[in-house]
Amino acid sequence: MANGCNQNPTGACSEAEGQNTTASGTASHAEGVGTTASGIASHAEGISTTASGDISHAEGFDTTANGITSHTEGNGTVTNGNSSHAEGAQTLADGIVSHAEGASTVASGIASHAEGSSTVASGDVSHAEGTETLASGDFSHAEGGGNTASGDYSHAEGGGGDPLGNPSPNLASGNSSHTEGMGTTASGDASHAEGGTLDITSTPGPQALGRFSHAEGLSTIASGDASHAEGANTIASGNPSHAEGVNTNASGNVSHAEGSNTTASGSVSHAEGQSTTASGTNSHSEGNGTIAGGFVAHAEGFLTNATGDASHSEGQQTIANSFATHAEGFNTTASGPVSHAEGNGTTAGGDSSHSEGINTIASGQASHAEGLSTTASNFTAHAEGVSTTASGVAAHAEGAFTLANGDNSHAEGGNTTATGVNAH
Repeated sequence: MANGCNQNPTGACSEAEGQNTTASGTASHAEGVGTTASGIASHAEGISTTASGDISHAEGFDTTANGITSHTEGNGTVTNGNSSHAEGAQTLADGIVSHAEGASTVASGIASHAEGSSTVASGDVSHAEGTETLASGDFSHAEGGGNTASGDYSHAEGGGGDPLGNPSPNLASGNSSHTEGMGTTASGDASHAEGGTLDITSTPGPQALGRFSHAEGLSTIASGDASHAEGANTIASGNPSHAEGVNTNASGNVSHAEGSNTTASGSVSHAEGQSTTASGTNSHSEGNGTIAGGFVAHAEGFLTNATGDASHSEGQQTIANSFATHAEGFNTTASGPVSHAEGNGTTAGGDSSHSEGINTIASGQASHAEGLSTTASNFTAHAEGVSTTASGVAAHAEGAFTLANGDNSHAEGGNTTATGVNAH
């Protein structure tokens, strides 16, 4: 004891000054009140500080420098890593060459940096800042409020709360991923999630789950590899699909859904407009309430349906449900392969048949019905005019209310009938 102040310079070439100080390390220096310098060439100053690492420096209040060449300052800070630095209040620098600053921060990764309030940088060469953020991936960066960057080379920012005040942290768990906004997740490698949610307790923010995927906007999901979901409540689950607009779903590989409530489930399909569906491979639906279900089918207009392969429906409430069929106009149906129905209320049911006009029916193979309420029901039959019927093979009925029911027969004029073969 020197001068009644309990100064203990017990290490070779050491120096203790102040009150209740101990310098036990060789060439160490303890000063202040209740300080201990036990490491070689260490320095403890302030109140209740300890410098136990060789060439370490502890200053402030209740600080501890355990790592070799480490430096701790402030209040209740600790350095365990060699060449580490802890400052602020209740911070911990555990990793080699790490730096912890602010309040209650932890830098445990090699060359990591934690700053702000209650942040943790546990990945090597990671950086956590803001409040309650975690950078656990190597070379990761977490900032903002409550965010986590757990993937290597990942970046999480933003966070905080949703519009209702609910905590809405972001998560970047994929390697090289990036997440921002509120309640977003980027779990796919090299993925990007941005945007937010109106209420995280019921719906999460944008989710980029596939590799190289991008989810943005309001509660969107991009789960397919290289997929892109944007807008509000859209889902892009196919590889590499694209969903945009409101409530759209692109589930087919290389599909595209846009507009409102559209679905592109076929591979390389495209659905646009409102409430349209493109479920066939290479199909295209557009307009309102249309369905393109066949391979390379195309449905457009209002409530049209193209379910046959290579079929095309357009207009309003038209149906093309067989191979290479075409239905257009209003309430028409082309059900025979390679058939064509056009006009109003027409039906082409025969192979390669054609119906046009109003309420005409071409049910025979290669038949043709045109005009008003005409029927061509047999092979290569032709009905035209008003309420005519050609029911014989290669029969022809024209005019008004005529009937050609014999093969190769021909009825013309008004209210005539050709019943025999080759009758006229």
